[in-house]
Amino acid sequence: MELNSLPIYEYTKLLEEKKSVPGGGSCLGLVLELACSLGMMVLNFTIDKKGYENVYEEAEILLNDLNKIKKKAHLIINEDGEAYQKVMEAYRLKDEKRISEASIVGCEVPYQLYLLTKECENILLRVNLIGNKNLLSDAEIGIDLCRSIYHGAKLNIKCNVNGITDLAIKEKYLQILK
Repeated sequence: MELNSLPIYEYTKLLEEKKSVPGGGSCLGLVLELACSLGMMVLNFTIDKKGYENVYEEAEILLNDLNKIKKKAHLIINEDGEAYQKVMEAYRLKDEKRISEASIVGCEVPYQLYLLTKECENILLRVNLIGNKNLLSDAEIGIDLCRSIYHGAKLNIKCNVNGITDLAIKEKYLQILK
């Protein structure tokens, strides 16, 4: 099922059911998409607005960057559930190699989410400085949304990292938890 193409109400109804997908990681992807959208709104109200001529070019670049992050976050909504299902299937099979491979995927999705969130937050901090002053609360809400993602991404990494047998790969994910 393509979770990221469901209307928000249908998504939230599915979320409350007694099923493990969608779950928290999928929600985090949606939250990042929302944070990007808030920043994009502020920039859209900044570009071509009188008094902001000196930031049009930068605002266009930031808008494009947020759009790229938003598209990746949109994919994470589905990727999280797919990763979770791979991990669960590997544990059901009790195959150490498959568990390790699936655990890497289970860590990589929240790891990428974490990195994308950092990018988004940095852009939103800039938007908060140059954006339309009448909408800065929206940029700040986007920043707060980003900051709410970090803990959840770390929790999802923590859930999966112990299944990884390759110590070098495992260390990559453990760095985020420090």
